[in-house]
Amino acid sequence: MSQLVINTWFPIAIGQVYCPFINEIKDKYKNIIKKFEYNHDGFCYYPVHKNKKFDKLNKWIIENVNKYAKAHLYKDEYEIKDSWILDYPIGKGQPFHTHLGFTISCVFYLDAQKNDSPLIFSNPFVDMKNPTHTTVRNMKNVVLNELTYQQCGYSCETGKLVIFRSNISHAVDPKKIKEKRIVFSYNFDPK
Repeated sequence: MSQLVINTWFPIAIGQVYCPFINEIKDKYKNIIKKFEYNHDGFCYYPVHKNKKFDKLNKWIIENVNKYAKAHLYKDEYEIKDSWILDYPIGKGQPFHTHLGFTISCVFYLDAQKNDSPLIFSNPFVDMKNPTHTTVRNMKNVVLNELTYQQCGYSCETGKLVIFRSNISHAVDPKKIKEKRIVFSYNFDPK
């Protein structure tokens, strides 16, 4: 080999897909969940996956999570083990966290606006040497690429499902617009 070949062996895979029947379920589901109890941060610890009224969505999500798992060549079939709802008020978000104890996690935006705060993922491979010479003062001027990004963001959009490994650190900056951002969150493990 006379030319440099760069292989990318350990990529972080994040899946996204749009619900083809969002217009059919959105208002119906919003009417159901508006009766639920939410805390001051917008959390509702209601197990969405156990309510038959959400079966159509849950089956579609399970199907897509298993497609994601098969793309990784995982041997098991995955099922929902935990779920909850978030209806973020303005100024509320989530600090960086993981869903330890689970294999795959996902978020589904029942109602969201593209111009609201994105879902942010952090690169799990921390390079303590800082070869890009990134500092707080020059952060906006540093050019990065798929080999050096430290974070990526996914816009929240009505009907979007974002799938990721549960051990990937993720966050949401505080909500900045008055329009709704209603999220169904799920954790999966093998059957």
